[in-house]
Amino acid sequence: MVPYRFRTLSPRPRYRLRLFIATLLRLCFPSWAFFDRAGTLPELQIRRYAVDKRPVTWQSALIAPARRWWHMFSFPEGTQVLATQSLVERYCQAVLDSDADHAETVHLQRLVEYAAACALPAAWKAEGQPEASVVLRWQWRVVLDNNNDDVVHESAGLPW
Repeated sequence: MVPYRFRTLSPRPRYRLRLFIATLLRLCFPSWAFFDRAGTLPELQIRRYAVDKRPVTWQSALIAPARRWWHMFSFPEGTQVLATQSLVERYCQAVLDSDADHAETVHLQRLVEYAAACALPAAWKAEGQPEASVVLRWQWRVVLDNNNDDVVHESAGLPW
């Protein structure tokens, strides 16, 4: 019989412990190497027309909400922003793809327009405008870069 002080864990439980620790480390610290290959994301932008019918500058429609510690468990606002960004990406891909189905592209366009319309009050509030300000027309567009050079789609002035 081996004395108590010389007893060690058998190799099998030690291997399982190492595997468990390695798995936890991979979950806590994921690899971000794929960002090197990622390109620019399409951005949904909106603008309103001023009272004198001049358009105001474009602003981002998808404003990421601030995160708190309890959002680790449930964060529906952040999930909505991610889902809308995914919708904008699918629409951009459908517009740029020549083989895309026209009906699907029109359906995606309506969904993106609805998402932009839902983002209007929050964008105006962030701009400093009151929510009940008089807005008669607004526009939305999807751009591929921050310089606003590559516009995928720009809507006509829509009534509010």
